[in-house]
Amino acid sequence: MDLNPADAKLADAIRAELGDDVLRPVSERYLEEPRNRFAGEIGLLALPRSVQDVAALARLASDVRVPVVPYGGGTGLVGGQVMTSAPLPLLISMERMTAIRAVYPTENVL
Repeated sequence: MDLNPADAKLADAIRAELGDDVLRPVSERYLEEPRNRFAGEIGLLALPRSVQDVAALARLASDVRVPVVPYGGGTGLVGGQVMTSAPLPLLISMERMTAIRAVYPTENVL
């Protein structure tokens, strides 16, 4: 199963479906983990506004066989947010999705 790098064609598809404000320039903080043990590269950086945006990004990437890397807060110490060996992925950062929809104290879940 061959994968393709995130490229201008995918960027154009994302802009056409989700608008111009979802894609952002890549900065160093997205390419490293906190201990500097892992460094990677990404092709495109997306900051979705909603769950629907995330679904659309995943579908668009899947349609053209581009790997996707989720980015929560960049605080993980296992390097899971850094793609070190594959075609340049689409990194989907969740940092704009800050609303709490429900609180479940019994399960200790937000």
